[in-house]
Amino acid sequence: MASLGIGRKIEHTFGQVIIGLNHGTIPLIAYNRGNGNYVRLREVRRKSIVLTTGWGLICIAVIFPFARQIVQFFINDPATISFGVPLVRMYAFLPLTMGFNNNSRTTLQALGEKGSSYKEQVIERHRNEAGWMDAFGDRFLS
Repeated sequence: MASLGIGRKIEHTFGQVIIGLNHGTIPLIAYNRGNGNYVRLREVRRKSIVLTTGWGLICIAVIFPFARQIVQFFINDPATISFGVPLVRMYAFLPLTMGFNNNSRTTLQALGEKGSSYKEQVIERHRNEAGWMDAFGDRFLS
């Protein structure tokens, strides 16, 4: 359990930078789309991808080779270290993958293209076919 806690600390510490970078681009993308400035929108998107990818690669370069020292910083138990080092090395790749995922998600959110969940689609499709759902109205969508 201690190794999982260490991995989660790494995820939160390094992953928050990715989330902050991506959420900072939402207004820039939305404002430029609203103004019709698609050249600037693509520039913002490109810079966001470069920054988050760069941060992800830095995380790999820092965390992966020093996984043993990172685990030992938190707890110096041989069993925890043997289990924790591979786990921390896996977590080293998390900021890079988070960058790709969050870049796409925040761009779609800024463009107003977030879509609806599968549950909402199913409910909307069958709303008129099932009389019992009409009795409850929008309570199913919240």
